[in-house]
Parts: sequence; structure tokens; C-alpha cells
Amino acid sequence: MSNKQLEVNRIAIRRFLGIQDVDEFKVDSIGKGVNIIHGPNGVGKSTLLHAVATLLDATKHQSERPTISYDLTVAGDPWQVDIDAGHVTWLQNHQQSSAPDLGPAVNRSKYRLALEEMIAGQGERFAKVIADESRGGFDLDAAAQAVSEKFTSTTAAASLKNALNDVKQLKRKEDGTTNESASLSEQSQRLIDANEAFHQQVLHQRVVEYKEADEKANAELKQLETFPEQLKRIQGNEADTLERLDKNLRKYTQQVSLEEQRVAEATAERDQTQLQCALDDRFQNAIEADVQRLEKLEGSLRELRRQLNEHSEIASRNQKRLVSLQLTEAQLEGLSKVEVDDVSKVVRQLLSHRAEMLCLQKQKDWLEQIGDKESLPEVSEIEEASSALTRWLATPTVSAVFKRAISWPAVAASLALAGGCGAAGFQLDPRWYWGLIVPVGLTSWELFAAKMFSQDSVAEALLLHQQAFQQTGLQPPKQWSRVDVESRLRAIFKFLAEARVNHEIHARHGSLVSQLNRARINQNQIQQTLQGIENKIGIKPDIDPEWLPRFVDTLNQWCEASDKRDVVGVNYRNERIRFRQLQQSLVEQLLPFGYEELSTVESIQTAVRALKSRHSTYVKNETSRASSQRFLDEQYHPQLAKATEDREKLLCKYGLIDSTAQQLKQFCKQLPEYKRIVEQSRKWSDLRTNLLSQLEGSEHLIRQPIEKLTTQIETFAQQAAQRDSISKTIGTIEERIRVAKDSDAIDRAIATRDEASDRLEECRDGEHRNRMSALLLKHLRKRSLELSKPVVYQRAQQLLSRYTKGRLELQVNDSADDAAFHISTPRGSKTLDQLSLGERVQTMLAIRIAFLEHDEPVMLPVLLDEPLATSDARRAEEIMDTVIEIAKTGRQVFYCTARSEELSQWKTRLASEVVPHQCIDLAKVRIHSEFQSNPPVATAIVRTTVPSPDGMSREEYGTVLQVPALERYRIDPQSVHLWYVIDDLDQLKMLLEHDITTWWQLKTMLDQGDAEKLIGGQGRVEALTYVFRAVQVVLNNASIGRPPLVDRSALIESDAVSETFMDALDELAEECGGEACKLIERLDQKAPPRWRSASTEKLIAYFTDKGYLLDVKPLTQGALRLKVLSALHDDIESDRISETDLDWILSRLDIGSQLF
Repeated sequence: MSNKQLEVNRIAIRRFLGIQDVDEFKVDSIGKGVNIIHGPNGVGKSTLLHAVATLLDATKHQSERPTISYDLTVAGDPWQVDIDAGHVTWLQNHQQSSAPDLGPAVNRSKYRLALEEMIAGQGERFAKVIADESRGGFDLDAAAQAVSEKFTSTTAAASLKNALNDVKQLKRKEDGTTNESASLSEQSQRLIDANEAFHQQVLHQRVVEYKEADEKANAELKQLETFPEQLKRIQGNEADTLERLDKNLRKYTQQVSLEEQRVAEATAERDQTQLQCALDDRFQNAIEADVQRLEKLEGSLRELRRQLNEHSEIASRNQKRLVSLQLTEAQLEGLSKVEVDDVSKVVRQLLSHRAEMLCLQKQKDWLEQIGDKESLPEVSEIEEASSALTRWLATPTVSAVFKRAISWPAVAASLALAGGCGAAGFQLDPRWYWGLIVPVGLTSWELFAAKMFSQDSVAEALLLHQQAFQQTGLQPPKQWSRVDVESRLRAIFKFLAEARVNHEIHARHGSLVSQLNRARINQNQIQQTLQGIENKIGIKPDIDPEWLPRFVDTLNQWCEASDKRDVVGVNYRNERIRFRQLQQSLVEQLLPFGYEELSTVESIQTAVRALKSRHSTYVKNETSRASSQRFLDEQYHPQLAKATEDREKLLCKYGLIDSTAQQLKQFCKQLPEYKRIVEQSRKWSDLRTNLLSQLEGSEHLIRQPIEKLTTQIETFAQQAAQRDSISKTIGTIEERIRVAKDSDAIDRAIATRDEASDRLEECRDGEHRNRMSALLLKHLRKRSLELSKPVVYQRAQQLLSRYTKGRLELQVNDSADDAAFHISTPRGSKTLDQLSLGERVQTMLAIRIAFLEHDEPVMLPVLLDEPLATSDARRAEEIMDTVIEIAKTGRQVFYCTARSEELSQWKTRLASEVVPHQCIDLAKVRIHSEFQSNPPVATAIVRTTVPSPDGMSREEYGTVLQVPALERYRIDPQSVHLWYVIDDLDQLKMLLEHDITTWWQLKTMLDQGDAEKLIGGQGRVEALTYVFRAVQVVLNNASIGRPPLVDRSALIESDAVSETFMDALDELAEECGGEACKLIERLDQKAPPRWRSASTEKLIAYFTDKGYLLDVKPLTQGALRLKVLSALHDDIESDRISETDLDWILSRLDIGSQLF
């Protein structure tokens, strides 16, 4: 790939492809990078691209004899190019010069990319285009087919014979055309007569229509006279109104009757429930309040009686326990209450100290049994000895010190000097070999000095460590060799352990003696406290100390129960007096209403409820009676009167009475027929008036009878029917005459005859050329494969990865005779016919640019003509990104478009890039032409900005980015989002801004060397690779027992479901949640109509083979973690990944909620 560029700065077109001197124009604002040429159709965008192509390949439009001038920059030097009537002149610094090297001329036509034509084919056609692109766009197959034509004398003779027959037939046709021209005037007169007959036919038909319309209009008027006069005033809804009024009368009459019956019934019920004396609300509320108080007093008496019995029983039980301890009634009365918690605390302390003293005594006895080793030295001395031996063993060897002591720069300088002397002696003069003595001597002295230094330093260090060991006074090793020193060190370590144990025994024995003394003092203090408690009680019971808390607790319970029994007894007697007083008051209040012998609370409650019920029933009946009477007076009587009045008014309006009301309904039934006849009469009258206006001047025809007119119409129709056939005949004759006048078929036939004769002479030369061309094509095939596969393919692979942000990777089959390409994606390999249109454009551009870069000494401009004309938003964005990537390499790009919305898309996209760009409006450039520039419209492409992770945790940033759940990548781990792999949020944001979102994209670009600078070096790349491997292991193990979901694509791939059942089974799969086992069960239970069991078996076989049906149970959270730890054991042991990172990845999987 060359670093030099050819950049076009100015183009002036004076005469080229239909542009003459008066239409000449020039473009001065051409810039580096991307140049967007826009304007309406016909303004000259394609012409401008052809002009640039002509600069690259001056022979392309030589026949047009163009006149164009250019200003260029080639590798930083200014150039001018003038093409005058096809003659090309190159100027460098305003001086005539030869053209710069622009690469092979055969490649220069490949810089203009007609993308829509090249990707229009499908399947094998596109694969062939890509194969041709890998050879630079040359179709060797077509070339081979072109040179495979057979040149034989038999073919040439047959062509000559056919040409002679064509000449004879054309002469016979010319004679027939001359005869037909004579009958052309006769056919024209027949056409005029036929047109006149057609006009008369139309006129007579209108007269007949007028007479028929007049008859029908008169008949409709006569029929209207038979209807009654009232129909003119009737609107049609009067019958419904009368029916509605009659219905309301019946309804209101029935409602009045029902309400009067309800009033009578409510009055009778009210009289039955009337009380002996009046009962107001105040008296009712007061008596209800007294009943509630009586109920509360009764409940309080029951509760007090229960408490009295309970406290009496507790006091009696505890008294029996105390008497059993030989305490008299008098002693019990004189005892004082003691806090049980204080006694329990003292007793627990006493028992605890007893147990502690026993334990300490046993430990002291055990340590005294072990014995004492007084002869052992101090621990510090033994540690100093082991440290000296350890340092002796850690002393470096002589060879290690020797390697560090050598001055390698000096040795390298000596070797360089020796190499220079040897080369000079070999090429110049053998005496230079004597110069080898100096570097050899210097190197030998350096090695000798380093050896002596290393021996002295190692011996000195070993002697120093030996002296340090001897100062400890311990027995030294037998010999100061590595084996004896290691053996002695192990013995000293064992000796050190014994000394430490002995020291610990001494320290522990002294501590135990001190603890025993303190325990005895504490026990005496506790005994004194216990004596004080017994003095406070007033007695000294004959019980063990551990039973003393229980005794005190029983004493306190007896005292407390006795006190509560006395208090509850007083309260019980007071409440009983209040209860009897309130009960007597209620009996006296209910006596006037006829309630006697109320001795219990239940009877009083029953009497009060009955009294309340009777009063409530009385009030309800009175309310019902008043409500019914009010409805009668305020609603039903007025409604009945108004309905009667409205009915009488309706009948009087049409002069009817009640006895003739049925006649109004009869009028309404006749009204639709009456309106229909009126409408028909108006329609025929309008048609008659319209036809009469069209027949002005034809009154004589109106007076003729219809039978005569019909006969004349048939006659004119027969004459007019020949009009089309005559016109067709005339057109055929005129066309033959015109073709005969304009045709040069005879001349061409004669020329063909002459060419066939010449062809016969060229057969032998053609056969010789075929044999030579076949040999040449064979060589070209072999050479194109040698060039494209190793170099061009690698560059194309790198460019495709860059254009697609790592989403696609180009692969080639090197073993094939020709270039066999396919595309790798995260979900597997794709053939070329499976690519989308946007992916095809990117693939073709990558291969074309890679081939051109291979041979070009200077980067030439790329010319693109409206590749987004039929693109959707996604494809447009992909193609624009690809064009920008091409421009970022320094190559100039010319891009033409006539669509305003596409121009706005480009402006929006380029505003966010640093690549240089220029938008050129050709309509403004050609300001004197009839073209007008199109105003830009709102762009349809919106590029989403990546949010900043400032102040966010990793989980919060993932929520903002809306990262899909980890379970989505179970089938395709390569597509996992980078958020799961990269913990550096700033680095993650930078990659997302470069549109790199998945691990597959990052890996693809790393393989091509385009993303390593974004990651931060090879070490960071390896660390991320281990993290992704952990994610992949987690997803693979989480998939165990969790089959993929069945969707429409799976049903199509199974080849078990026809188009007839596809929609039904797709809906059934959605109802089953995509689970294959449930789908099979549903098919066994209730299959679609005409579904065969053989199809079910075929579906089961496919599901089993592809893993949709599994017998393995899913792993639990714990089992999954153990399996992942086992698989990544080596990575964890070598610190490539930590268990913390692994647990974080596992936490992204919610196994408990069955995300899978």
C-alpha cells in the first residue's frame, strides 16, 4: 500500500459527453477526503465522475475527443493536466513533463465503482462478482468463453447462404408494399363514411331515450294523483310516535295502580307495629347504653372471679411447698420478699467459680505431669542459628554471579569490532585480520575478571554466614556442604519447635497458679454475699445453695399471690353491687312497654332488641307509605296526564279522532312508496330536460315513432362497426410504407453477405488465435491466484473487518482451483449469496480496494455513483461508514447523489467525524443553467451517543446501556456484550463509541491488528481473553439441561412442516413458550386437521438431533459453580482470573428464576 496520494483540486469541463462550449463549467472547491457531489438529475454529476475517470485512463473516452483541464497534487507536488480534443498534456510546476506512474493502465478503470450493477445478481452471480473482484474485476471465465468461439468454414458458408436468402425476401416485401399504397385513398373514404354513421347512431339513440323518459315521467305523475292529500304533510315517524304514546299511557296507568296498592299495604303494616307509648331516639339511645354497660359489668365480674380463683390456687400451692420445708404459719407471715434475680446471680457465680477452680486444678496437675526440660537453650539463639544457615543456602552460585558480573555492552562492542575487522579483511585487505587480536583480548580479559570477582564474592558471603552460626554456640554441620547444611537446618528446626513448646509450658503453669488464687478469693466473697441474703429472709433453710433461688422464688410467688387475692376480692364485691343496681334500673324502664319478669342479662337484651325491632319496623313502614304517596302525587299522575294530552294533539293535527287512529298508521305505511314515486318522477323529468337540450335542431327526429328510429339505429350500427377494422387496415398500410421508406434492411443484408464472405477467409486465422489465447488465460488464472490469495486476501480481510467494525470476517478456500470465498460471523459461516445488500457492498469494496492497493504506486481517487439510491436506514449507515473508512486512509473519494435526504444524512454523519470532506452543489456551480439546487431535508439517520460512566457503578452503567441479559448469549457466546468482559468503564465507552459492542467484533479486529491500541497492549488483550473464556464456560455449562427455544426458523429447518401447517405450528410453538417437549405433547393430544403422525416423528428426530429435546436435568446454582470452578481450575491457580470475577459472572445468571 502506497503512502502517496493523487488528489484532484480543480476540474474545468469545456467539451465532454454532450457538454459544449456554451455549457462549460468548472469545479474549484474539490477537497481532500470525501467529496459529496449533489444536485438534481441531469445537472452533470455522472459527467463529472466520467471526467475524473478520463484523467485516470485517457483512452477511455478517446472517441468523444474531450476538452478538460485539471489541477492535481501527486505525492505533494502540484500538477496540471490539459486534455484538448483527446490530446493529453501533463505539466509539473508549469513545465511539460511525462505522466507520473499511476500503476497498470488495465487497473485504472476499476476505480469507478458501479455498486448497484455489481451487487444486483443473486447467489452464484454475486459469488462470481466477488471472485472477479479478487482478480481486480477481470472476468477470466467470460474471457475464456469469448476466445472459445470456433472458427470453421462450415459456419461461414451457412452465414453466407442465410444472407443471400434475406436479400431475396426483402425484395419481395418491397414489391408488396408498393401495391398496398394504391388502396390507401379508398380505405380513407370508407373510414369517413363509417364515422358519419357512428354519429347518426348516437343521435338517434338519444332521441329514443328522450321519448322513453317523457313517457315514464307522465306515468309517474298520474300515479301520484291516486295518493291522499295528507301524505304531503306526513314525515314518516308519526306512527312510531303514536305507538310510543300508547305504550306510555299503558305504563303510567299500571304504575299508578301499583303505587296505590303499595300505599294501602304500607298503611296496614304501620298500624300493626305501632307501640303502646311513644319511643323517642333519646330514650332508645339511653337504654341501649345501659345494656352495654350491663354487659361490660357482667364480663368484668366473670374476669374478676377467674382472677380470684387463680390467685387463691397459686397462694395455696406455694404455701404447701413452704410448709413442706418445716416452716410454720407464723414464720410464713413474718417472711420478707426478696429479689430472685439477685439470689440467682449469686448462686450462679458460686457454681461457676466452683467449676472454674476444678478445671484450673486439673490443668495445673497435667502440666506438672509433663515435666520440665531445663537444659534447652534460648529460643532466640536457635532462631539466629536457623537464619544463618538459611542465608548460607540462599547465597548465589558462582555461575549466577558470573553472568551478572560480565559487562555485556563491552562484549557486544568487541564482537562488533571483530565483525568489522573480519569484513574488512575479507573485502579490502587481509591485514585487517590482525585487528581481531584487540577484541579477542578484551573479551578474554573481561571473562577472566568476571570469573575471579564471582569466586571471591561468593566465598566471602559463605564465610560471613558460617561465622554468624558459630557465634550461637550450637553444634555446626559435619562439613559445610549443601547436603550437610540442609540436614543440619532440618534438625535445628525440630530443636526450635521443642524449645518453643517448653517455653510455653513454663508460661502456662505460672498463669494457672495465679488464676487459682484469684478464684479462691472470689469464692469467699460470694459465700459472704449468700450469708447476707439468708439474714434478709429471716430464716436459714436447710437446702443446698443451688436450690436457694428456687426457694426464694416460691416464697415471692406466695407473697404476691396472697396480695393479689385480697385486692381482687375487694374489686369483685364492688362490681357486683353496681351490676345489681343497673339491672334493677333497666327492668323498671322496660315495664311500661309490657316486658315483665326480666331477671337475667340475656332476657333484658332480648327485650331491648325486640323493642328496637318493633320501632324500626314502624318507622320503615311509615317511610315506605310516604314515599309511595309522594311518587303518586309528584311523578306518576303528571306523566299520565301529559301522555294523554300529547296523544290528543297528534290526532288533531291530521284531523283524526281516537276511533280513526289506525288510519294514521296506514298513511305512514304508504309514505315510502309515495316518496319513491316522487323521486322517480323528478329523475325522469331531469333526464328529459337534459336530453331535450342536447337535441336542439333535431325536432324532426323527435316527431318520428320509436319503431322507425330503432330500424335506423340498427342500419347505422352496421356501418359504424367497420370503423375500427378500416382504421387498423389504414394504420397497417401506413406503417409498412413508413418502414419501407426508413428501412435500410436491403443494404444491411447486402453488407451481411459481404461480411460472411470475408468471415470465411478469417476462419483459419481465428483458430490459431484461439489456441494462443487458451494458453494465455491458463497462465493468467494461475498468476491471479498467486497474487490474490496471500497478499490481496489478507488486506481484504483486514479492510472488511475495519469496514464492519469486526462483525464480518472474510475467509477463502486456498485449496480450490479458483477463489472460493465465504464470510464468518458470530453465528457461523455464511455463503456470499446469504449476505444482505449492505454487507455485499462492504465485501465488494474491501476486495476491490485491496486489489487496487496491491499494484498502485499512488493512491488514486475512488468514484461512487449513488450507491444509496434504494437503501434503507441501516444499509445507508453501513455504506457511509465504509466510505468514511476508505477516506481515512488518505484516499480521495467522489460520491454523487441526487437525493436531498441522502445529502442531509451525509452532512449529519460527517459532522461527527474528523475526516476532511466537502459538499459541492453542481446546480450552484452551473448557475447559468436551468437547474436548481434541492434544499436538504431532515436526515433519517440518528447516531446514538454513548453515555458517560462518570460516577456510576458497573451495574448502573449496564442498566443505562440497556445491556441484554446474559442468558440471551447462551446459544451464541461469541456475541456477548463487552460489558460482561471489560470492567474498565472508560475503556468500554471508548470501544462502544467506535461501534464495537460484542466480543466477536473485538476479537476480529484484534486478529487484524486494528483494535490493540484501543485495548492497551498485548497483556490487556490476554487478560480480556481469559475473562471471555470464563463467560463462555459459564454459558456452556448453564446451557446443560436447558435446550434452545423452538421458533419459526427451527420449524423450517426441520423440513417436517409444510407451508400448509407452518402458521398453525408457529402459533402452537409460541403458546408452548418455545419448549419442544410441550409442543410434541400438544401435537399428540390435539394436532391440527390433516396433520400426520409421520410428520410428528420426523419433528421429534430433528429436535433430538439438534438438542431441542434433552434428558439431562439443568444444573443448580451450586452445581453450576462447582463445574465452572473445575473447568477453570488452571486459570484460577495461575491468577489469570479470580474467583471474585467468576462469582460476578455467575451472579448475572438467575438460575432460581429459570431465565433459560
